[in-house]
Amino acid sequence: MATAEPTRADDADPGPGHGPRIRVPAPRSEDMRGMYGTDTDRAQPSERANSDRTSRAQAAFLALRERMLRHPVLSVTALAGVLHIVWFFTFANSGGDLAAQDAWAEFVGQHPDSAYNLAWYGGMHPVSYSVVSPYLMAVLGVRTTMMIAGTASAGLLTMILIRSRSVQNPLWASLAGLFAFLCNAVSGRVTFGLGTMFALGAVATVFCWPYKWRYKRWAKALCTAPLAALATMSSPVAGLFVGLVAVALFLQKRRPGAWALGLTPAAVVAVSAWLFPFSGTQPMTIWSVILPFLYAVLTFVLVPKKWTTVRLTSAVYGLSVLAVWVVSSQIGSNITRLAMLFAGVTLVAALPFTVPRSRKWYVTVLAFVGFVVWIGIKSVDDIIHTSPAASWARELAPLVNELQGVGAEKGRVEVVPARSHREASALA
Repeated sequence: MATAEPTRADDADPGPGHGPRIRVPAPRSEDMRGMYGTDTDRAQPSERANSDRTSRAQAAFLALRERMLRHPVLSVTALAGVLHIVWFFTFANSGGDLAAQDAWAEFVGQHPDSAYNLAWYGGMHPVSYSVVSPYLMAVLGVRTTMMIAGTASAGLLTMILIRSRSVQNPLWASLAGLFAFLCNAVSGRVTFGLGTMFALGAVATVFCWPYKWRYKRWAKALCTAPLAALATMSSPVAGLFVGLVAVALFLQKRRPGAWALGLTPAAVVAVSAWLFPFSGTQPMTIWSVILPFLYAVLTFVLVPKKWTTVRLTSAVYGLSVLAVWVVSSQIGSNITRLAMLFAGVTLVAALPFTVPRSRKWYVTVLAFVGFVVWIGIKSVDDIIHTSPAASWARELAPLVNELQGVGAEKGRVEVVPARSHREASALA
């Protein structure tokens, strides 16, 4: 209902000419400026346009943030898929670790029933490299496998963080993990990425098991054990990391989860070493030890003390890094990959538990910045030094034709390795 201001006093007589009139005050200068504007307002439409664009951008950002918070697993998974597609069209070259994946996928595609690959350096069983990865890459494609594995890993990690009641900022922690998965893709570690996907699935089964099924331990074990086995069959390095989590659970006397995670990886390694023996060592210098060990210590010190599983896993991992450095083995520098994937996640997740602007807060922030610089520089270095030279595309066909002309496929030809390892897929 509309109302109007009175024009007479309450005690005035009715009629047009009697009683004191209420004077309506003249408009103030502020009101006049509000009604008609000023010369300055009319002279600066560009500033108002910029302000409108800024407000619209802020509104769009807030809407996107609200949507991501409402569906975090789906949002992070979709973002991971988009970023891996960008990786496919930009940095997925044919050198580095991708050359090895291409070589194994091509060999398995041409000789699926062969138990030995004579073309891979001195000769090697495919099982010694990976039981699952070469065959899956031959069917799906090397880069497609990487995109699927990286995208699914980001979604699984987000689900683990959300289902954990201790993590207060699961979205930011999952974005730190997504950055690490993307750097892993840039480095071309498809086999390890596939194993990591199954490893995260096994860990998610243990820690995200539905509460209403909490007494169905056999069902949990039957779901966890095959995923842990698939992680090891895809990548023995990923299986090793599952074993570290199993050791941490065992030390807490959480035996069902420890057995479910630890038994099948150990069985896969034992059977493959027995049926398909393999010798050799992976080098590891002191420079490959410093940062992984440092971040294991930082994780142990900076995360809340009640995060027992995280702290025990970091402690066991730090000791394992030292042991692998002291004792030469086939693991070698591969053990650095766990810190390169999950150290940033734990640091971001631990940040809300520190007092802002305190010494511990600054150490956590600096540690995370150092982590980003570490894996960022490593990824850029992989891009620079694994991109094949143009001569591999221009001069390769005449060389292959000459080798085929003299029947080189009937014997063994030694090739001097290039820095990009392009010969692994080009001539193997």
